[in-house]
Amino acid sequence: MMQELGLLEGLLVAVINFIGGMIDLIPAFDMGIGNNLTNSIQFMANLVAGAGILIPVKDIFLIISIIVSFRVFMFSVFAINWIIRRIVDLIP
Repeated sequence: MMQELGLLEGLLVAVINFIGGMIDLIPAFDMGIGNNLTNSIQFMANLVAGAGILIPVKDIFLIISIIVSFRVFMFSVFAINWIIRRIVDLIP
């Protein structure tokens, strides 16, 4: 099969097969709630949806997302400032 493919295609197939083999080595997760990770995530989603009656979950997620967005923005400003300072330091 490798002779029929070109060099680039053969290399790509080999890399994909290697990555697939590495993924197969990952153990299955079991949270003790369901049979697999999907049931666990579905259980948590149902729990949050049930708590949404008493707790303003959308508002809490909105506030958390605003805080995280602000921190990402501040980190971006810091990173851009740092890069500009390094470039200016190189210019005599």
